[in-house]
Amino acid sequence: MGNTNSKNKVKMSVKLGWSSVTVSSAIAQSLLAFFTIYASDVIGLNTAVVGILLMLSKVFDGISDIVAGFIIDKTHTRFGKARPYALAVIFYWITLGALFSIPVTLTQNVQYLYLFVMYTIADAVCFTLFSCAEAPHMANALEDSSQSIVLLSFSRVIASIAGVAGGVLIPQFAANAGNDPAQWTKLAWLLAIPFAFIGSFRFILVKEKKNVSSAVSSVDLNIKETLLALKGNKYIILLGILVFIAYFGSQLASSVNTYYAKYIIGDLGADSVLSLSLIPVIVVMVLLPVLASKFTLKRVINFLMVLGVVGSLLKLFNPSNLGWVFFCSCMSGVGFTTFYGFASTMVIDCMDYGEYKTGKRVEGVMGGVQSFMCKIGTGFGGAISGLLLSIGGYEGTAEIQSQSALDMIVALASTIPAVFFVIFLVVYRKYDLEARLPEIRQELKKRETDSQSE
Repeated sequence: MGNTNSKNKVKMSVKLGWSSVTVSSAIAQSLLAFFTIYASDVIGLNTAVVGILLMLSKVFDGISDIVAGFIIDKTHTRFGKARPYALAVIFYWITLGALFSIPVTLTQNVQYLYLFVMYTIADAVCFTLFSCAEAPHMANALEDSSQSIVLLSFSRVIASIAGVAGGVLIPQFAANAGNDPAQWTKLAWLLAIPFAFIGSFRFILVKEKKNVSSAVSSVDLNIKETLLALKGNKYIILLGILVFIAYFGSQLASSVNTYYAKYIIGDLGADSVLSLSLIPVIVVMVLLPVLASKFTLKRVINFLMVLGVVGSLLKLFNPSNLGWVFFCSCMSGVGFTTFYGFASTMVIDCMDYGEYKTGKRVEGVMGGVQSFMCKIGTGFGGAISGLLLSIGGYEGTAEIQSQSALDMIVALASTIPAVFFVIFLVVYRKYDLEARLPEIRQELKKRETDSQSE
């Protein structure tokens, strides 16, 4: 993935500015982890219906990712092509605040409609814009592509620390909020205001130094040419599949975290303890640039996925013991989290391969492919999770859940994610771009030198 000697070339202001959106997003995800239980237990909506609505929203959202990619590729402002869209994080938080403010006076059907509309605006418009802009923004802000793994390592460490803090504190606030809708609304807006402001620092501090790094600008490509460039790039297709698998499997497990704490361990507040299982992720993020340089990123990720399989299955031996589940979560948590934490730098690798293969550099749409598959995977994972809970007999308003519902919660946190770790490992065997990058980037530099000398 490149050497770490370029580490000192990334200014601290750039590292902190880049981290602002990842921190803001990490807190948002900590809050969103409670959305399903907020909708079912506080508002009284059916988990299966909520899951299906979220899945439908994600499908629509996925389509918007490709559209956003085209928009970014066609953008040309004094701030750059991708940088302006980092400000979408502000509007993302506004819609999240509205999402946790479902009016209790509305009829249930109107509440479902409200949920769908707000969730779709949050993800299909706001999150889409700043997430699709991430890879091209990074590519155009750095002097060398090899710096991306260092920048992502730093930002993911900071975001993981924020995620741990959010994971510890938010469950406590959620437990105190109980089934009071007004308290949930208050909690959402108390987070929305400061973290919308923090998220804006990426736009302020991380400036684009270039729009494209090739002689052929992606801005000049029409839709047909862009799609042909994507079709000829086998690695972005493989990466998209891997992103889908990772987010699908991860979402299946994370969707039931709150249910697991409440019904299997017996204390919703225990989710704070389980959130501390992200600490090993922070350690891995710190060490990953060195580990990737020594062993290659692919070998490191393969090892972490194996840990994911083992950790997931070990939960079955003592599923209600908080200490044991925490230990197992430390093992399983480093797998998918590490992979999608560095997916953006892999997208940049795919950009380089595409330029090498076709002579045309596609940036925004490639970022859109990553975001599209992320959201489709998340959407299907959340929907299938809700559907399986319903099939298992889960009732949000019931005081005591059936044994079949409890068994389904345990399966969604253990055996089912283990299957997805295995599927990921099988597909990842075909992704060999990392070994080809030195030759590819040497050829691209030669082409650039030849072009400048003509």
